[in-house]
Amino acid sequence: MKWEKKNMYSINRKDALSLLSRLDFDVLPENEQNALLDLERLFQERQEPIETHLADLNGFDACSVWKGKQDVLELLQNTCSQDISGLSEEKLNTIVEKITKMVPWLDVKRESDIAGNNAILKKIGEYICNHRNELLLDRVISVCETAGWKCEPDEDMDVFVSRNDLDGDEFGLYLVCPDYIDNINESANEFDIANYLEKRLSAKSPAYAGKSPVEMVRQAQKVQCALAELATELNKLRDTEES
Repeated sequence: MKWEKKNMYSINRKDALSLLSRLDFDVLPENEQNALLDLERLFQERQEPIETHLADLNGFDACSVWKGKQDVLELLQNTCSQDISGLSEEKLNTIVEKITKMVPWLDVKRESDIAGNNAILKKIGEYICNHRNELLLDRVISVCETAGWKCEPDEDMDVFVSRNDLDGDEFGLYLVCPDYIDNINESANEFDIANYLEKRLSAKSPAYAGKSPVEMVRQAQKVQCALAELATELNKLRDTEES
């Protein structure tokens, strides 16, 4: 039987929920799976207000059908902006997906809007609390990479940040969890051009071979400026947390 599009659109969400909850997506043949995916697309295109939050449908990614990711993202941005500021869109999307999977959507559906939002907020709070240092590391890496630094985190959540485009040689330093911002401020404030050049020359760095003292100082100043600029950008993360 061929369904008319208008008939499919006339199904309200509660009836659709009742029907879809009885289906096990994984055991359906491919053509029926494709039909259900078409239904998902149609639900997403509907413009009417959503009556419920989400339902944990068998075999379905409920967050894509009932827009749970949007619920989580909006609440996360409204209540925890200081913990996610500076994150890349990719990292933020990954976090939202993880939290969405933690939410008991069947319980949320049964509750009022306020109680349902509180259930979502509880899971957001749990995630932030359990991943605070990880989130900070992600934010630090995002800022560093945007500023042109290469980042190599390790299993202890320390990170080695480096650049090789400042003076022709690699320059890097370790930032230790969770004192990333203090570490970069200390390095920027204590950077000494004479000491830096002495180390480069004693190591016989090819980037400084045959250079005049003026040229060497200028190269070292590039490193000093890059450190100061990175410290300024990372300090903005702290300012966001304290505001």
